[in-house]
Amino acid sequence: MVNKNKLFLYLSVFPCALLGKTTIAKYIPLSFRLVAFSAAVFTGFLIFPVKTLSGPETKIFYARFDIRFASNTMDRSNLILIPAENDFRSERFSPWVVSGTAGGNTSTGTDRLNVQARHNAIKTLLEEKGLKSVKNKTNFINKTSSSETIMSYEGMIKLPCQTIDREYHQNPDTCMVKIKIDFAPIAFPDKWKIMMLKYKIKQAAEQFFDLFK
Repeated sequence: MVNKNKLFLYLSVFPCALLGKTTIAKYIPLSFRLVAFSAAVFTGFLIFPVKTLSGPETKIFYARFDIRFASNTMDRSNLILIPAENDFRSERFSPWVVSGTAGGNTSTGTDRLNVQARHNAIKTLLEEKGLKSVKNKTNFINKTSSSETIMSYEGMIKLPCQTIDREYHQNPDTCMVKIKIDFAPIAFPDKWKIMMLKYKIKQAAEQFFDLFK
């Protein structure tokens, strides 16, 4: 078992001895000293990785907003958020500022209104920037036909997001939020094949470098 304390001392002193005005440095060619110095520093980064300060851990979610129309009339809508750390279909992430509003009654509570307002902000972002698709379906019941259309807006988001502004009002109870959120639309399906290949190459590279941790 390698003593990391002794190894840390070696990696701290040895590079300085190579490039400094020391006795050992006088008898070693400069080119060799530079190579040995680089190797010692590189080894130090592998064994003692630099820790950086970071905020709360962000997670990637697949987001889809469905709007259902029955006989050309809006019937209902639904927002879906699913963890998607390994989804490769997104374009590049970029920050967006969006607002959302939610209303309720005295029994709703400010926390619930806040969540609803955030969800409405995400819905607005998906409608404006997400990948749009339309599905049509015709149903026959007792020889009577009825049409159904579902409009979907898809993208990727990073949570938690930053709250820029939040306001509560009473009579009626409403909540307005303005958030800054990282968003990436889903790419067109014709790009998925090449994106999957790039993702697998990236995974293989990460697994290779994990061997040195």
